[in-house]
Amino acid sequence: MRDVRDVLKEYIDNNNLLRASIARKSKMTPDKFSNILNKRRKLEANELFLICGVLGVTPDGLMHYGCKNNKAS
Repeated sequence: MRDVRDVLKEYIDNNNLLRASIARKSKMTPDKFSNILNKRRKLEANELFLICGVLGVTPDGLMHYGCKNNKAS
């Protein structure tokens, strides 16, 4: 099973999104967001929902991102 933090990092990088902007829109500091993406901190469910809302993707769509023939929905 893939770690949601790895998928999130891949999604952000592949779509050329600004991490600091996503962090602020998700109501967290860029440092906290960086710690999540680099697995120095756990990602709480409520944070995942906020981040997905900012990205315009569902948590399920995010987890299927990058899978063969699938894109985030």
